[in-house]
Amino acid sequence: MKPAANSPIQIGVNGIKFRGGFVYYTSSTKKLFCRVAVDAALIAVGPFETIASGFFADDFALRQSDGMAYIESNIENTIIQVTPAGMTSVVAGNLNSSLVAGLTAALLGRTKLDCNILYITTCGAQAAPVSGIYAEGGKIIALDLNKLDN
Repeated sequence: MKPAANSPIQIGVNGIKFRGGFVYYTSSTKKLFCRVAVDAALIAVGPFETIASGFFADDFALRQSDGMAYIESNIENTIIQVTPAGMTSVVAGNLNSSLVAGLTAALLGRTKLDCNILYITTCGAQAAPVSGIYAEGGKIIALDLNKLDN
């Protein structure tokens, strides 16, 4: 859970969520999305598992209906969908896109009407400008996952 040893940004665990007996978390500088089984006192009782890796993982949201995770990659300007089996795919944005530039936090809607809407906050790529030049003010974005999960 510590930051990567040689990283210029000393961030260890970043996003963290509790769901179904597991604590899920991201490690931004180690580029990991992980989980560990916990007991009622939130003490780790199982192995620390890496679900997916290879991307700068900031915050994330877990979809209740199917266990999909949607990870915000901040400096990579992408939303990565991770299946419960660890398969990954980019569902929005890219390194040179301002669509979701500098994603910082995510939350899925909580009602029947918006349970497939991913609400995201961004920093507008202030830390890592898009294409090295473009930054904007932070914003809140609502993405309909039904239109992204094709």
